[in-house]
Amino acid sequence: KLQFLYLIGGPAGALQTVPIRMLVGGVRRGLARRFLSSGAQQPVKKQRRGMGSYAMIGGVTLGVGGYIYSARLRKNKALKAEDVSEVEAVEKVTPAELKEYGVTLYRYLTCPFCGKVKAFLDLYGIPYKCVEVDPLTKAQMKGTGYSKVPYMKVHTADGRDLVLADSETIVTLLGKKVGVEDTEDVAKWRTWGTELFVSYLTLNLNRTLSEAWASLAYIETAEEIPAWNKFASKAFGAPVMYLIVQHLRTRPNLLKKGYDGGDERAALYKQMNYWIEEGVGKKPFHGGKAPDSADTDVYGVLNAIRGYPLYIDVLQNTAAREWVGRMDKACGREPYALP
Repeated sequence: KLQFLYLIGGPAGALQTVPIRMLVGGVRRGLARRFLSSGAQQPVKKQRRGMGSYAMIGGVTLGVGGYIYSARLRKNKALKAEDVSEVEAVEKVTPAELKEYGVTLYRYLTCPFCGKVKAFLDLYGIPYKCVEVDPLTKAQMKGTGYSKVPYMKVHTADGRDLVLADSETIVTLLGKKVGVEDTEDVAKWRTWGTELFVSYLTLNLNRTLSEAWASLAYIETAEEIPAWNKFASKAFGAPVMYLIVQHLRTRPNLLKKGYDGGDERAALYKQMNYWIEEGVGKKPFHGGKAPDSADTDVYGVLNAIRGYPLYIDVLQNTAAREWVGRMDKACGREPYALP
């Protein structure tokens, strides 16, 4: 029923970028699965009543989700990361000050860009506190005027909380505090991680609507998020995420970059093995004997879904397991025990 409801179209204009043919196709497939499979087991009138009920509920769900997503896009465009980041002030923070007073990281647990930042902080021993942000209300970021994650406050000796936003800005700027300078090759692999690896991972997290729902399961562990918000985030967020990934952004963009549109898992495994074979090679890390920013970026992206079935699939079906184990150790984590 959940799969069917989310394939029904929303109210007219609720998600203006969704092609009508896609919604109609979703309705047709959903109806076929739900009702036609039962054949003559149900009277036609009863089938039609059921169809109408599911269509109405599904329409409301997608419509509300579309409205929330559209409103969020407008808000995100209104204030950019560079508008809120206090780069010049953070540049004056000393490495010793950074290590003593630490930072606060506002994140979503499964956000790959937040994962990049967390892996960087772990590797270089920068003390931090994580605040799990409510994806529905962003209550934890109220008063900041900004609503995207990762979002960071850098604490100083004189009691200031200096703001940095955007994973690239955070890792690059704080990297200078710990002596990290990216080479051209490191920059190339970091771009690959951000533009391609993240996209293939997202594509695999949202292959179906049920998987999109399951990808939001982490919300249940966040005590600071109210129960209703947890449910609403999944109910409204899952169908919107599915549409964005499969029809509006992620898959279409990957098709333009060489993805053949076939087996999503096989495509992800290929990208993971490409990193191990060409990025890491025969060295312990891309950085040689020690990880560099390329290592922490790729590891952080993958680690954002640590424990998920997809994470386990990647470790079991690619050559990444040993490298991930070395990264776990470098970042102070226990190696993941595969089932």
